[in-house]
Amino acid sequence: MSTLIDRLAGVSDGLGHKAPAMCASTGPLVLSGLQMVDGFQQVEGPKGRTLVKDQTNPVENGLYDPSSGPWTRCLDFNGARDAVNGTQVVVAGGSQVGAVFQAWFDPPFIIGQSGITFRPANGVVSTAPWTAYTPVVTAAVGALDAYTSSARYVIEGKRLHISLNIRIPANGVGTADGPLRVALPPGVVIAGFCVGWGRDNAAGGGEMLQAFGGGGDTQLLIYVYDNTSPARNGADLYLGVTTEIV
Repeated sequence: MSTLIDRLAGVSDGLGHKAPAMCASTGPLVLSGLQMVDGFQQVEGPKGRTLVKDQTNPVENGLYDPSSGPWTRCLDFNGARDAVNGTQVVVAGGSQVGAVFQAWFDPPFIIGQSGITFRPANGVVSTAPWTAYTPVVTAAVGALDAYTSSARYVIEGKRLHISLNIRIPANGVGTADGPLRVALPPGVVIAGFCVGWGRDNAAGGGEMLQAFGGGGDTQLLIYVYDNTSPARNGADLYLGVTTEIV
């Protein structure tokens, strides 16, 4: 299996944390066909990675790769040694962006045979209304020739939840290099160090992404998980971030 597929499918992850899910269920799903799940339009295969956590039969819960036909369990969540009680999955999109869920198994603790309950690990499952905004995106080095961006956010007390999408068209990278800088909503200032997760959903992509911010920052820095630049022609970046704000 190639390095790209390892990154895309999350099969190199450990038992403690799995690669982010692009979306998560909010109720029982039919595990077949490409669907709109919690505001996220699924795509075929690992790039549409979906956390299924609300099935009537909890044995069906788990991580899935969507398909136009029957869905299949993700390669890193499909075997007897792939998960344990407490294994965590972060959600990178939808209304549950930033939420971290822990898996808890019924005996005999085997995926596909045991009921699985996913419980919030960090209390981040927002029911407040979300606000849309269009973030400004710049490069740490050079400049993008073209991009489109969209985002939505919700603030609950001193906690910000934000869901981002950045698309760079073919030949849009220009001279850009290094991390991408994404402006936060107007007036929002990060209180301390924060980190978020996501994926490049572009064809031939599948890279895991990281977003970072520090105390006093009004922007996020986005890297590919191996600290290379996400500024690539045809990139389709999805990220979810939750952080404390001033």
